[in-house]
Amino acid sequence: MFRTLQLLFVCAFAGSFARGEAPAFAHAPLHAAGEGRVVEVAETEAADLIVLAGGIDAGFREGMLAQVVRGDIYVATVLLAAVAGERAVALITDLAPEQVIASGDRVRIQTFQLNS
Repeated sequence: MFRTLQLLFVCAFAGSFARGEAPAFAHAPLHAAGEGRVVEVAETEAADLIVLAGGIDAGFREGMLAQVVRGDIYVATVLLAAVAGERAVALITDLAPEQVIASGDRVRIQTFQLNS
């Protein structure tokens, strides 16, 4: 079994190494991006939700706060309620005055800077 895995690895990357190139995963970021995009806004009687392209793979976890932005403009704060591999659903907790969340808006994990 181990020998088979070794052979698969060698076959998969031999061409890259022969050309002096690193495999594609060597250039990928070590940590998740921590951001995604709004795919859909769902208005319900109980709450307004947004569906995100980006989930666990993007670094999102249930309970995290995230900001919705359009360019440099703050649009909203959302709470990640359900997160799967490549999708997440969030509750809108704060909406900036005169702003509307739209498909394509960027969503990034809210971070805090602690001053000591």
